[in-house]
Parts: sequence; structure tokens; C-alpha cells
Amino acid sequence: MLKKSLYVATALISFAFVVPAHADDVKQDTKNIQNEKRDISKDKADLRKDVQKRHEDRQELRKDVKAGDKADAKKERAELRADNKEIHADRRDLHKDRKVMHVAKQDRHHDRIAHHAR
Repeated sequence: MLKKSLYVATALISFAFVVPAHADDVKQDTKNIQNEKRDISKDKADLRKDVQKRHEDRQELRKDVKAGDKADAKKERAELRADNKEIHADRRDLHKDRKVMHVAKQDRHHDRIAHHAR
């Protein structure tokens, strides 16, 4: 009887330490996911702005080429190159943030499964 009580007590004490750790893991994973969603929204907004700016710069370039203004056309081409670099960087950031969010979601899922398996 004493052995059973000792096992039960040990199990209860272990459970007392495991449950809060699980809850903290899930909370942290959820917080990470929320932060990644916020980062993704910001990256999407930045990308939309950069694409719009590139569109405007392309229109300016067309006007300058049509008007024969070589100096302004050269300036617009340089701005387009800069726009393209920003767009590429924003897309890369967006892709990275999506990957990080995916990993955080997987971690949260694994934490939940581990908790239910106990």
C-alpha cells in the first residue's frame, strides 16, 4: 500500500510540474504566432507600397522616354532598380516570416499532442 501511495504521490508531483510547463509552452508558441502574423501583415503592407511606387516610377520612365528626356529617364531607371531591390527584400522577409510562423504552429501542435498523450 505504501508503494502505491508513493507512486501516486510521485505521479501527482510530476504532473504538477508538467502541466504548467505545457501551458507556458503553448502560450509562448501562440504569442510567437501572433508576432509572426503581425510581421507578415507589416511585410505585406510594405510590399504593396513598394509595388505601387515601382508602378509609378515605371509610368514616369515611360513619360520621360516618350518626351526624349534622357536625364530624367536615367534617374527613373535608377529608382526602378532600387524599387526592385526593396520588393525583392520585402518578398524575402515575407517568405522568412511565413516559414517561422509555420514552425511556431508546428511547435504548438506538437506541444498540444504531447500534453494529450500524458
